[in-house]
Amino acid sequence: MLINDFYNFKHSYNRAFDVLCFHNAVRQVLEYYGVEKAIFFINSALNIVINDVDSDIPDFTLGLSDNATVLPSHNHKVTCYNINDFKDFESLYEDNKRRVHSGTPIITAVDTFYLNYSINYQKSHNLHANIFCGYDENSDRINIVDWFSPWFFKGHITYDEFILARKSNNPSGEGLFAGYPTNCKFIEIQSGNWNAEIDSLLYETIELTLQKSNSPKSGLCGLNHVLNIIKANSGLDSNKKITFLKGLFNKFYIIKNGLDFSQLYLQLSYDELKLPALKDIINCLESIKNHLLILSPLILKTSYTNSEPMYEKIIIRVSEIIHEFENFLESMVSLKEAL
Repeated sequence: MLINDFYNFKHSYNRAFDVLCFHNAVRQVLEYYGVEKAIFFINSALNIVINDVDSDIPDFTLGLSDNATVLPSHNHKVTCYNINDFKDFESLYEDNKRRVHSGTPIITAVDTFYLNYSINYQKSHNLHANIFCGYDENSDRINIVDWFSPWFFKGHITYDEFILARKSNNPSGEGLFAGYPTNCKFIEIQSGNWNAEIDSLLYETIELTLQKSNSPKSGLCGLNHVLNIIKANSGLDSNKKITFLKGLFNKFYIIKNGLDFSQLYLQLSYDELKLPALKDIINCLESIKNHLLILSPLILKTSYTNSEPMYEKIIIRVSEIIHEFENFLESMVSLKEAL
């Protein structure tokens, strides 16, 4: 059984989705369903979420938004399930096969450590999303579309590989998204009634961004909390500081890629609506990204040298990013008024 139309569909990719594999998978399915300008339905609201972690030094985990989310007004068309919704994995898998047999591609949460086409195969754990679109009862082959950089995979994996990838605890480690259990999560997307005006979707995105930015340890408040953590760790001993800085490098890499996606969304909105206020926001994001392009190698170099003056430069650069983020939010308010 194979959903041939989906498997053979001319899937596209944009590097702005580089750390947003679930969002990318949602877009792939929506485009297959023929949803015009599918990207506008995906939740691109900038939502930097900071969570403290229980460790011997001040530290945090980072999230950009909920996996596979679309804008709230269309959220009822996306249904997420996990292992807790079923008796066991076997019953979950039988359910998935029925959906695929009916012509519905299923987005599945997987650990790339177990995917033989992934560059992380047997090297590092990482939460990821691929799309289950076919199976062969006689050969135990599972058909997968994983149109994501750098592998752009269409093909089959074994049932055993599929089980391991979906049931993984995804233990913490070097992967950007290690430490988040897959819970056998899967997502089904409704095929019809994806209709809305672009300006209304943009307005919803703006409201959501402003709302998230005013939440404790989210958005601007979250970045200020990160700055305080960086300051608190300035006096750490060498080994602990190096470990902290390596983690910090990965987290700001994720933030930078999240900004890429928001900027793509806003640029496409500008192409459609031609609102000058959109250009101001795009320029603000570009300025933040330029600071991040300087910050990332600075963090990396400081982790090698353990230089106190360079650590102080990190604090200064993050403070400048926060200032630019304030400008970004002010531009968002102006755009909301323009709409």
